[in-house]
Amino acid sequence: YEIPLRLVGSEMCIRDRTTRWIDAEMSSLDAAISKMESVVIADSDGENTTQYLNWETGRVFEKNQTIDIREKHMEFNCVSFSYDKIIPGEQLVEGIQHKYNGIVIVYSDGAHVNYIIDKFTNAKFILRKLLSYAGKKEIAPNEYAITSDLFLWMIKKVYEDNNDIEQEDGALLSIDSVSGFKGDSEDMKTTVIAKGESLMNLISTLSFVLESKRINQIKISLQYSEHENIEAVLNTKPSLDIKDKKYLGAFLWDGNNDIILTRAKLYLLMYLDIIPRLLQAYYTEKDNDLWNNEVKKSFFRELGEELTRKISERIEEE
Repeated sequence: YEIPLRLVGSEMCIRDRTTRWIDAEMSSLDAAISKMESVVIADSDGENTTQYLNWETGRVFEKNQTIDIREKHMEFNCVSFSYDKIIPGEQLVEGIQHKYNGIVIVYSDGAHVNYIIDKFTNAKFILRKLLSYAGKKEIAPNEYAITSDLFLWMIKKVYEDNNDIEQEDGALLSIDSVSGFKGDSEDMKTTVIAKGESLMNLISTLSFVLESKRINQIKISLQYSEHENIEAVLNTKPSLDIKDKKYLGAFLWDGNNDIILTRAKLYLLMYLDIIPRLLQAYYTEKDNDLWNNEVKKSFFRELGEELTRKISERIEEE
């Protein structure tokens, strides 16, 4: 069934920190969606184990939607789900049950069905429940090798105002800004966090990059083709969060007024087109020795000198 637009509120929207998975059993998009719409068998192991009850599912769009990515015409749909989680010791009385819900973007790459789900920790468990899988290898992560080094490469691009990411097909892709990142300090006992729209000009940012041993999260604003602004958060524990309220671009200008459809298209664009382009540019620079240990050392020296200069300026202002 199709969810009426009046019901599409915060509870029915794609939430943050999505993960992507591939189905080793399914090759048919419609078959996968039909399976997810069927009755989910609730856990009934007794009061001493966590139970997942009262599952409800339904397809969001009556007809499958389409999107063109890299000259490929793809079909997709979304499936909404909700369930009650009962932890051991609780009684099944109204007011104590914990209600959870979410959205799964279901698409096919031609050979396998893939899922983008707005869950991180419990993602595989939920997908297996929705698909009634009982084995061990039906669902596997479909993730990119997102590393701290990739994030450092992005930061250098923005810091040195070298924002445009060259593409072999001539497409426009630019990292316009870095507005937040998080990582572990050198002693690995603390976490350092920086955020704010003017990060690249702040003393705290320079200090952060020098202090951080491993950047594990970055928030960037991108420009890509007819998409003027896409704000996204990437993690080294592969996950993706798109801040869709900041989005400006073609998906808002095509007459579509469905928030779930816009968000689904954004996630498909990021996972299937933009992230692969970023990774390709990153590895190309590595292969051509444009990004190596010597370049990184030079960057760190530059940051150190800039940090010293800014601290001196701050002292003189006092």
